[in-house]
Amino acid sequence: MRQPDQRLIDLYQELSDLTREICATCSPPFHCCQGESGQVGCWRAGWWAKNVYGIELEVPKLLDAAGNGRRPMISASGLNARARQSLAASYLTSTGCSVAAYMRPVCAMHVCPDRERPPRYQELMAAIALAEAERFR
Repeated sequence: MRQPDQRLIDLYQELSDLTREICATCSPPFHCCQGESGQVGCWRAGWWAKNVYGIELEVPKLLDAAGNGRRPMISASGLNARARQSLAASYLTSTGCSVAAYMRPVCAMHVCPDRERPPRYQELMAAIALAEAERFR
C-alpha cells in the first residue's frame, strides 16, 4: 500500500478545515456526522483506512446496561446496526471528526447541498485529484 506524501495529507487537512468551519455552524453542529449519515461516513472512513492505508481504525466498545464493554460483532457484509450507530458517535468530537482527514476523504470534502462552498474549495479538490492520481501511477 502506498502512503500519501505530506503534501496530500496537508491538502486533505486544509479541505477538512474549510468544511469543518461550515459544519460547525449547522444546527445542530456536525449533524451530517450523526444518525444514519454518520454511520455511513464512519463506515467509509474505516473501509478507506483499512483498504487504502492498511490502518485498522479502532472499533469502539459498546456498553451494555451494566456498563460492561464488549466489541460489536462484525459480519461479512460490514458492521452490524448497533456497531454502525456506535461508530458515528465514536469518531465525532465537539470540534469535528477525530480521524485524520486523509483517511476520510468523502467526509473531508462533504458540504451539505444547501451550503455555499468556500472560494478555495474547488482549487483544493482539483489539487487533491491530481495528487491522488499521481500517487497511484
